Amino acid sequence: ARSAAIYRNEFYTGDSKDTGYIYQQNIGLDDAGNDFDFSFKTSDYDFGNPLERKLLKRIYLLLKSEELPNQNIDLTLNYYIDGSTTAYSLSSVDLSEALEEGYFVAEFPVPNNQAATFHWLSLGISYTGDQGPVEVYGIRVVYSIKGWE
Repeated sequence: ARSAAIYRNEFYTGDSKDTGYIYQQNIGLDDAGNDFDFSFKTSDYDFGNPLERKLLKRIYLLLKSEELPNQNIDLTLNYYIDGSTTAYSLSSVDLSEALEEGYFVAEFPVPNNQAATFHWLSLGISYTGDQGPVEVYGIRVVYSIKGWE
């Protein structure tokens, strides 16, 4: 969406096309009969020091489990290094993996065969389907310092 607003405690977004339409969010179970496409990408983070090289080790997501036991919500996590548009995949997590309803932490280790040294890092989370809601409560990035470049 091109814009978003909260009006009378309801969430609204503008159409990403030039239609002028405004949509109320969080109602219904589909997008006009189609699956929902949910995604976001964070801005680039330098973790307080843009000159320092860092080695990404793992990422943790604090998530809310699925509300119904028959849901199948798979979130995919990608990371992007130093402003690049190249997505490095860290696999996915099914929100039904929680041992009980409520909050849980999903761990995403970085594979040894993927680029992991960075100055800036951004993250992307996505889901396509007709189930929800998807709730991400926090992100924790674990890295080590590689030194100055």
